[in-house]
Amino acid sequence: MKNEAWYFTFGAGQDNDGYYVIVRNCGFSEARQKMLKKYGICWSGQYTHDVFLMHGLNSKLELLEEM
Repeated sequence: MKNEAWYFTFGAGQDNDGYYVIVRNCGFSEARQKMLKKYGICWSGQYTHDVFLMHGLNSKLELLEEM
């Protein structure tokens, strides 16, 4: 879906460990490209809103930014 929000997490030991980023209003590949442009390969996972919530990541991580 083109207008989905994508949630990106960072891995243990990375600069932004403990945070997540939301990329809005784009598809899967475009969201990944935005993350790669800003953070390079220094992030870990990409999730839909529902999967992010299903894993309880919203209560474990803090929002870093929205793009």
